[in-house]
Amino acid sequence: MQSRRWWKSIVSAWLLGVCLAGAARIATAAPAPPGPPPAPADVATAIAPLKGAAVVAYRTSVNASAATLNVTEKNRYAEKLGTALEPVIKGANVDAAINAIVLLVDLDVLFADRALVNALPNPNPAIRYWAAKGLGNIMDRTRNVGPAAVAKLNGQLRDQLKVETSGIVKQQILRALAASGDVASLSDALLFLAQTLEKSPPDIGAINASTVGLDGLLAAIKAGATLNPTEKADALNALAQTLSFTSQHNLALAEKDILPDAQASAAVDLARSGVALLNALADKEIAKLPNNINNSSSAGELFLGVSGIVGSPKVPGDLQKTFPAIPAPGEIKSPTTTTTAPKSTTTKP
Repeated sequence: MQSRRWWKSIVSAWLLGVCLAGAARIATAAPAPPGPPPAPADVATAIAPLKGAAVVAYRTSVNASAATLNVTEKNRYAEKLGTALEPVIKGANVDAAINAIVLLVDLDVLFADRALVNALPNPNPAIRYWAAKGLGNIMDRTRNVGPAAVAKLNGQLRDQLKVETSGIVKQQILRALAASGDVASLSDALLFLAQTLEKSPPDIGAINASTVGLDGLLAAIKAGATLNPTEKADALNALAQTLSFTSQHNLALAEKDILPDAQASAAVDLARSGVALLNALADKEIAKLPNNINNSSSAGELFLGVSGIVGSPKVPGDLQKTFPAIPAPGEIKSPTTTTTAPKSTTTKP
């Protein structure tokens, strides 16, 4: 009897070992390849109530399934999915809304454009950020469609820029416009941003948006783009006003001891980009920042350096010596106050 119990123990232990080994192999086995993606209407129904980790996991699984499609199939799927997800993107479940727009962005195909454009005026800046980012990502394919498609999309982006309140969204809009290679749209957007700076102080996102725009215009020129006289004047006025008004606002903030270090550093990067564009527009080096200007420079040092380049109401700068028709920027018209980006229940990734 004792021998029989001993053999039962041996067999039980062996079976337990086999089961544990099998479980380990199952746990470590590679996941099965994803099948075809769910129907767009089913995706909208499934994602609408989800929150937190559950909605992220579902979005990831749908995106993995969509990756099995060829380009033509993926475009058709994205177009239908965008239509199905629009109510979710506009809905009250913020987690689902953001993951729905991110899903469309991650598909990275041209036919998601309609849903992304429709999301540009969304009240949530996080949604607007992803919509503008997605449109910038697919701008190369929009350019392949033709100039009319680029002009239409750029018009929609500029319309949103004129009412946009979030600096980080402005940055993505300027990034998209820069990717279009359309110097007229980019010059127009830069001039609009510059003119808003005259009346209200920038946040770091708005400063970075202007830097993106200046760099985009410089890249277009280096790639062979030519500016007509109006576009060139717009670009020169934009860079002069942007640099001057930003340095003026930052100086006022510094005098109150409330200028964030990151914003001071961003203004130096903006000045570098502006000087590089100015020299490109002049087709020779006509200006450079003083050697003592770096990302740790004081707001006062940057203000003096910028004034010497773009001029002031009393003293013309390097810009006016080469382009006398471009006036020196005036003084900011309202007192500088602290500003913050719009609050959101979500965060940018």
